[in-house]
Amino acid sequence: MAQVAGIPFYPSDSRCMRRLDELPWKEGLAFTVWGVRLGLRTMDPTVLPAVLPLLPPGWHPAGTLRVQWLYSWASRKARRRGNPAIHTLYSGPYHMNQGSNVERLSLTLAADVQAQLALRSPWRVFVHAGVVGWRGKAIVLPGRSGVGKSTLTAALVRLGASFFSDEFAVLDHKGRVYPYPLPLRFPRKDGPGSLRVPLEELGGRSAQGPLPVGMVAVLRFLPSTGLRVHALSPGRAALELVAQAVQARIRPFAVLRAAASTSAEAVLLKGHRGEAEEAARFLLEKLDS
Repeated sequence: MAQVAGIPFYPSDSRCMRRLDELPWKEGLAFTVWGVRLGLRTMDPTVLPAVLPLLPPGWHPAGTLRVQWLYSWASRKARRRGNPAIHTLYSGPYHMNQGSNVERLSLTLAADVQAQLALRSPWRVFVHAGVVGWRGKAIVLPGRSGVGKSTLTAALVRLGASFFSDEFAVLDHKGRVYPYPLPLRFPRKDGPGSLRVPLEELGGRSAQGPLPVGMVAVLRFLPSTGLRVHALSPGRAALELVAQAVQARIRPFAVLRAAASTSAEAVLLKGHRGEAEEAARFLLEKLDS
């Protein structure tokens, strides 16, 4: 554990953390989300307006300064007058990124906060998946980046489904899924990285409250192919969810319980798809049937 204001961070013998603790920190924030307490300290309070909108949905100030993971945002003035300040971002004792682009460093911080949250949450199981709501039930699309889940999630939203997430399915032990409505991310066509698209640009709406899972569809995008799917057994569907669960190795019982509950009464499908619009219409019709 650590405090935002200067107490050495675990591991206490970390030379890097001892050096960081000695810097002139100006402002700090301890916040809680999904049972995880995280902290951010900065030498330049003006960077906070860029960071706060990127924190996970549902965060709120913690009731204590003692945190489980601490971020340090160090800043120094440029050597030449008129040049922007240079910022260095640390996750715990680990150097993450450096530069003068506050927006880029803020996105790096936000991505790592999501990773720490998914890894440390004692209340929820985080599964890499896109999720939408449809007529009182959730459709979960497990898969890591590159399988086309963001594109399919967006197509479902355009057809009227409510948006839960295109990053994680946040599950409880009963198999219910909770909203995690960060902006959708699509691969850039003009270079590396991703493009963040607000839900409003898709004409969609955010989901309200948890929903039982009505469908788990493991679909991989294959260009120039049609839609081909087959049914999964509850056991195999649960294994697909476990394979995408962040805490599968450190909380195996909780992950297995959530995956089994999610798969127990849902429509379970696996296969590949071509166009996202065709697949989205098929999934909604299948859930309605």
